[in-house]
Amino acid sequence: MLLVLLGLAVAVLVLATQTGCTPQDSTPNEPETGDNDQVKTEAEITEQLVEASLEVALEEFNTTSTVHSSNNPLSLSQMLDNSNVIREYLTDAGWSVNAISALLANMVSESTINPGRWQDGVGPGYGLVQWDPATKYTNWANAEGYSEDGMVGQLERILLEVSVDGSGSPWDDNLNQWQGFRVSPSVSFQEFTTCDDKSAYDLAIDFMLCYERPADKSEQAKDHRGKNAEQFYNYFINGTTPELKDKNGNLYK
Repeated sequence: MLLVLLGLAVAVLVLATQTGCTPQDSTPNEPETGDNDQVKTEAEITEQLVEASLEVALEEFNTTSTVHSSNNPLSLSQMLDNSNVIREYLTDAGWSVNAISALLANMVSESTINPGRWQDGVGPGYGLVQWDPATKYTNWANAEGYSEDGMVGQLERILLEVSVDGSGSPWDDNLNQWQGFRVSPSVSFQEFTTCDDKSAYDLAIDFMLCYERPADKSEQAKDHRGKNAEQFYNYFINGTTPELKDKNGNLYK
């Protein structure tokens, strides 16, 4: 849906640009005094139209998508609502269903896929992937104009972290979250997002080790996230309602 809405914004740009074009069979005269100012004004108007259309597209995405955000654990149905929003958003960004399923399984463990969730209700971690400290995300979100507990801002932050990884820029503790050397063979964040030759189960473990890096890295913890990733994969591919479990093996309801 977001791509369709953004397409409308592009259409506005095309129409606005055509309005100020000189017909191809015309020979433009030397501009009279003030023409350059007029051209500049038209360019500014075009830019404003595009920016406004993008804002409308983003607002439409936010208002038509059901997102649950609070400082309480989410129910299964609420998690599924949020997972569908995330799948749509990241599919538009080029992520594979395997990678999305792996990410969501980790989000279940970290926050119950809840953008407003503080670690254990108090911090220091915060958000979908529990940025720790929370200011890693919140300072950036405030600077960029995103709400701290909003879905879009947190997904955009993750996409930014993907772009930063492997860019050659100096390591930045506030931006660089992915440590691909922690698995063998090493994998970049970008490779993770588009991977479809590894199972959702294995990718969930990659994300756990390279991105989340929780204190509990036991085989049981890996298996827990891997199996939840399989549940999401089957949900997206086959439409079966996932049976998601918490770290103690209890089913979410």
